[in-house]
Amino acid sequence: MKKLFICLLVLMNVSVTAQNSNHEFFPKNKLLKDIYLDPFSPKISGGLYMMWENGEKKDLTLGAFAIGIHKPIFRNVKNGTKAFEIGFELSSFTQFEFYYNKVGTHKRQHLNTDFIIAMPLVWKLNDFYLRAKFFHRSTHLGDDYIFRNCLTEPDAKPITYEQADVSLFYECKQAIYYAGIGVVTRSNVERKKLNAYLGFNNFHFMGKRGKWKLTYGIHSKFEAETNFKPGVNSGIGIEFGGKEKNYPLQIMIEYYNGFMPYSAFEQKDVRLLGTSIRLKL
Repeated sequence: MKKLFICLLVLMNVSVTAQNSNHEFFPKNKLLKDIYLDPFSPKISGGLYMMWENGEKKDLTLGAFAIGIHKPIFRNVKNGTKAFEIGFELSSFTQFEFYYNKVGTHKRQHLNTDFIIAMPLVWKLNDFYLRAKFFHRSTHLGDDYIFRNCLTEPDAKPITYEQADVSLFYECKQAIYYAGIGVVTRSNVERKKLNAYLGFNNFHFMGKRGKWKLTYGIHSKFEAETNFKPGVNSGIGIEFGGKEKNYPLQIMIEYYNGFMPYSAFEQKDVRLLGTSIRLKL
């Protein structure tokens, strides 16, 4: 991490000293749009999903809740068409199981929590964006799950690792298309290193003066750890609130097919179908 921060300081110094450029600290808006169908994008959201495991429907509802921030720290803009930004991300992703026990009592079980801290670097050239992202991820089984299953040792491999990603984004009118590759640089246990991802987001303004918009997209991820079987998250929904407020409320129907997208149970082959609500603050 020490080497990473030294590199960031060097990059910042290069950007600050660039000619014909404007720079600012802690800009209000992000340079790159959110990739909201990425399960690990920083966001404030909650969703409830029906769940199938190995083709069999489970008698439970999976609740997935996220609290995350993405804050730009520094931005340098040159000639109006080029820009560079350093950001900071901090997120918590928590999963619960809601179910009825054998006597018909409704129960809630804290399954797992993932923590991610990341530092994205974004370069913009016209409609293209290049993002380098360095992040740390750790997973933690929920106390409810541990106590109710009388566990004395983990029944799922804990996940703690650092990863470096490089992604290319192309913005075309209302749509953004992207693809990237990542490499695990350090892990607490043996872990296959390579992964890749691609997808798109799109939207259409609706209603008078664009008071709301229809939004949809797909995010696909391929990890060596799960033999590159694609994990595909697709969704369609509506964003409310108007252009002036940047549509602060999003309601979306989502369908996921692949290995569990988060938690220590990433080897579970699942399908998820449900509804999510996201706040853009």
